[in-house]
Amino acid sequence: MPSSLPQNLYLLAIIITIGAMVIHMFMGSVIAVMGVTIPAFLAATTHMGVNPLAISLLVFSVVNLHYILPFHNMAILVGSDPDTGGGYNQKQVMRLGIPLTIVMFIVAVVEIFWWKLIGFV
Repeated sequence: MPSSLPQNLYLLAIIITIGAMVIHMFMGSVIAVMGVTIPAFLAATTHMGVNPLAISLLVFSVVNLHYILPFHNMAILVGSDPDTGGGYNQKQVMRLGIPLTIVMFIVAVVEIFWWKLIGFV
């Protein structure tokens, strides 16, 4: 974790998104990544007064929707198996997953905007 995090919630969301995605790329498992990143991000943001549930939901959204390879998301992994009738391969998963990575930054910013609008953060 960086020694100091920005006070701007949008910039904070981008940093959390990048951190969660990088860890997700190596660990693969959504549950394992959430188990590692959520406590770390909560500990790093406690002094900022940010709602802990917002941090948890942001990490959940990013990690659950992000994938590059089939093993990054269980639904994609099951669907890519020829025995389950998925009919798509690893190359096709990557072709959709890479642009989706950019969309995750938009999702993070929209979540923060919405949560600020309704007074959640």
